[in-house]
Amino acid sequence: DVRFVFDYALTSSGSLPTLTQDDVYRCDTVVAEHDDRTGSDLDYAVMHLTRPVVGRTPAPIRASTDALGVGTPLLMSGYPWRMPLKIADNASLRAHHPSGGHFVSNLDAFEGNSGSGVFEATSKDLLGILVRGDDDFVFDGTCYRWNRCADDGCRGEDVMYVHHALQDACTQMDAPFCP
Repeated sequence: DVRFVFDYALTSSGSLPTLTQDDVYRCDTVVAEHDDRTGSDLDYAVMHLTRPVVGRTPAPIRASTDALGVGTPLLMSGYPWRMPLKIADNASLRAHHPSGGHFVSNLDAFEGNSGSGVFEATSKDLLGILVRGDDDFVFDGTCYRWNRCADDGCRGEDVMYVHHALQDACTQMDAPFCP
């Protein structure tokens, strides 16, 4: 029953475009998945859609297993709280997790951004998937407020390197992104 919707984004006038059949796709099968609740560092699902996607060019993927440098500029595109597309830019890689499975960033992410694509800001290569992060709200004694953090404050947002999902998917299928 899951649908994947393209172009769910506000126009420059602030309205939502009319979606067509070419904007909505269904999942045929789950090709590869790994759930973070198993205690691992990894959290992803790779889906095969019921039909080819038309009218779009896939983002280039950074399949390298080499760690990125601290300070690498990042941006993220996603749908927090099922809202229209939100682009979070002006972020960077803050630190590497000792496991090597993910890194910590200062992305402006919220609940619902899990699964969002994280890109290297200059090349626009997909390099990771947002998997978890800091609390979105804090209680100030009278009400809940946005949790605002300095770029180097709070725990940060965790981004899993996309190569983990690609390697798993390529053991299950042959795709253009497989070596």
